[in-house]
Amino acid sequence: MTAIEKRWINILKQEFKTELAMLSSDNYDDIAIDSRITLGIRSYRQDTDNEIDGALFPEISYSMRHFSAAGRGRIDNGILSDTTYSGRKTKYFAARLEEAYGLWQLGKMNLMIGRFGECWSPFFNRSLIVSNNPYTYEKINFSFQTKHISFKSLFSKLDNLQNAVRYFSAHRLDIKLNNGMNFGISESVVYGGVNQPVEWVYLNPFNIFAASQLNDKKEANESVALDFFMPFKKINLRGQILIDDFILDGPDKPAPNRKTSSDRLGFLFGVQLNRIGIGESQISMTYERVGSYTYNVKQKRPWQAYTYHERGLGSSKNDHDLWTINYQFFGIPKFIMALELFFDRQGQRTLQSNDFEDSTFVKLPFPSGLVQKKIGCFVSTFYQPTTTLSADLILGFNSFRQYKHLSKNKFFFVGSIGFNWIIQYSREIK
Repeated sequence: MTAIEKRWINILKQEFKTELAMLSSDNYDDIAIDSRITLGIRSYRQDTDNEIDGALFPEISYSMRHFSAAGRGRIDNGILSDTTYSGRKTKYFAARLEEAYGLWQLGKMNLMIGRFGECWSPFFNRSLIVSNNPYTYEKINFSFQTKHISFKSLFSKLDNLQNAVRYFSAHRLDIKLNNGMNFGISESVVYGGVNQPVEWVYLNPFNIFAASQLNDKKEANESVALDFFMPFKKINLRGQILIDDFILDGPDKPAPNRKTSSDRLGFLFGVQLNRIGIGESQISMTYERVGSYTYNVKQKRPWQAYTYHERGLGSSKNDHDLWTINYQFFGIPKFIMALELFFDRQGQRTLQSNDFEDSTFVKLPFPSGLVQKKIGCFVSTFYQPTTTLSADLILGFNSFRQYKHLSKNKFFFVGSIGFNWIIQYSREIK
């Protein structure tokens, strides 16, 4: 391990000090109280548009033997421009409770109740089935972990839609090998209706949702994801495949069949090469493709939409594909320098395009409609002189063809500079 790698590990230990204390709280009877305030300021410019965003993240946590609790707020004027934010907005800022949860630990089992983020995939911040894309929401999460097996299950009540109550259940199994390889399978279901009660078959963490949907004739939007992570000496491979709906009926069957309609799938693949080029560096290449109808549901059952307040529970959008190349250089102490290139194609369907029935579920060109194409290039520098202070600078451009699905092109220069300062107080009570 190089000196640069050791330094960043120490920085991460400080960053996740609260979480590490919670994980180790099962080993002692001390009580740990940790409070932190993170102040962030960012100046953003796109062509002639200027914006200055300020955010404050106060948080407090408490941990002792077998139990811990944490809360984190967010006061941010950057939320004001987000049309999917459903909370109250003032003229200058909006505020919400980002995290508020309790965690009970008993040996290899954990029970977590409250509001928190969740991402199920071998990718750091992207998933096609359970992701951090929506604003955090309340969940009940049960997990069990050994050296080679990890199992988790969650249940949540989503936002109501058209007077219908909606629920979300998911579970995941990971198989871990001694060489670091990991293979996972996840299953999720969204269901609901007017005065819909909780379905116990979907509350059972060890049930197979697809079997219940078929055998018990439950009306639900069920999805399955398969993923893998394969580390080698200088290369890591990872990927995830989402199966929203796989059509088995042949062309002799009534529509939808394999001749008239397409499978609803999603793909996410990545390759990471370590220590490539000059000094300590890495390059990663990712490809994401989400089908035109993936996540969408039939017009007569809009409450099965795979969203929470219009944000996708999995990917942030459908009917698109995205190529990304990212190069990072760590060779200078306290700095991370990066170059990112991407190419994105976006069709005209969205996560809210719940507009079809069996007779209108027809194959479309991918992506569909008048396709918006975007090419981008960004260079960035991240500087962290201490564990409590950091700054970053980002410069680049976005070039659009058929901007917003219209016959016009756009070119934007983009630049931003940001600062973060953490004020932290910790105390242990013997």
